[in-house]
Amino acid sequence: MTCFTEAEIREHSFSAVFEEGRRLFASDMVRNLHCIGDDIVATVTEHLPYRVAISRIGKKLQFSCTCGAEYAGACAHAVAAMLAANGHAAIQVGIDWNFGNNATDNSGSSPATGQIDEAQEVPEVDDDPDTSSVHVSDLPPEKPVIRLYLSESEGMLLAELRFAYHNGTVEFSRADSVSCRLVAAKDGNVYRIHRSRARETAAASILSSFDLISYQVGFYTPSIDPRDWTLQQLPQLSSEGFEIYGQERLQSTQARKSKPVLRVSVASAGDTFNCSVQVSIDGVPATLAALIIAIRQKSRFILLTDGSSGTIPEAWIEMFASL
Repeated sequence: MTCFTEAEIREHSFSAVFEEGRRLFASDMVRNLHCIGDDIVATVTEHLPYRVAISRIGKKLQFSCTCGAEYAGACAHAVAAMLAANGHAAIQVGIDWNFGNNATDNSGSSPATGQIDEAQEVPEVDDDPDTSSVHVSDLPPEKPVIRLYLSESEGMLLAELRFAYHNGTVEFSRADSVSCRLVAAKDGNVYRIHRSRARETAAASILSSFDLISYQVGFYTPSIDPRDWTLQQLPQLSSEGFEIYGQERLQSTQARKSKPVLRVSVASAGDTFNCSVQVSIDGVPATLAALIIAIRQKSRFILLTDGSSGTIPEAWIEMFASL
């Protein structure tokens, strides 16, 4: 059975969420804990019954809860379910420990906090069908939504490839070895989402057509200047149906698309003339040294003072070359 360390639970939840989950667990709000392979399914009753599913994929934990808060990590219901699972580490795969309603073991201690005697009788199942049982429905493999998550690492642009199923709510990466995952749906049912390896492989195979090469499992990097790649290839990937995330956080590996503004002023001082050249893009200036470097390298990219880049017209390169 999957068990969770406190450090692991805290890593996947905010401090306030962890404390709320611990309160729910201590208040005996976790009911009908089911272990299905390495997955945990439970019902947490807090005003309304919430169905939660927790999957361990390698070293990562993924959560699904009918409260809808799983995108921020573990919700309080998931925390409570993980704490309950730890308290029942001796249970066998597939057994439903319906330890709601303040059920007690033979020693009089609460199953949520006491040790489990494997010989004790399993508590009776609750009569409420919404909380007393779990039925897992298998959904056939569907066409995944292909997603690219962009990030930077030491000046390198990385694109992580992920595949989203079940209306985009369930993601798998190329590095994930599992072929399916349990999801607690809004309708109160639990579904086993199967991935389509063939479609995923087909999607990954076309990335080389967009100047992307494999960096490590599930991650790719452009084979050309990343600034050229974000300007030219990334829009094409988007038009092919790829969902793009993280581009707004890129700094050094993409160029601003706005037109540059050039200001030149000349002033006389006795027998000399002082010439001032200022370049800015989106209000962010570039130093004269950065402009000189771009001209000397005949590069259409210029480094701005905030660490990002912008593009300059080729006519500027010809205009300033003699200077």
